[in-house]
Amino acid sequence: LLKTRNVEYADTIANMLSAVIRMIICLLGFAIICYSMGYDISAFVASLSIGTAALAFAAKDLFGNIFASLIILMDAPFREKEWIASKDVEGIVEKITLRSTSIRTLSGELVYVPSSVLTNGMIINRSRNKKRRILLTVKLALENNSEDIRKIINEINDYLRKDEDIIHE
Repeated sequence: LLKTRNVEYADTIANMLSAVIRMIICLLGFAIICYSMGYDISAFVASLSIGTAALAFAAKDLFGNIFASLIILMDAPFREKEWIASKDVEGIVEKITLRSTSIRTLSGELVYVPSSVLTNGMIINRSRNKKRRILLTVKLALENNSEDIRKIINEINDYLRKDEDIIHE
């Protein structure tokens, strides 16, 4: 179903959902087997619900990150190998996992950001920009005379005019 809708990480999402469904089936199967053997499963179900509530409270952040990862994978605000910026980090996305997203910063550091942090904030996907304005400052030594400076400026202008990827509006 996910592949027919062209979801990018269909296999990853399907594996996550499959694991959850298998766990539910195993628990239900265990309860049915115990019931058929004559055991009173009402105490088991009650303790299971209390245990589940305690586990859910303890693992609240983990579940938040898992659901945030699903949102990232399904909505695809960014993909691996794209350049993104958020409030806290900017860099190239290396990997999206079940709990976090690893981002290689522009200085080369690898940062692991919990997925819930990314989905709760603003994300700028710089890779999907069609145009970028770049301000470049060129510093020249004081020893250069005005003729050399004009020659350098003309060479830079000629190079930029010949480049087909640069918009000259």
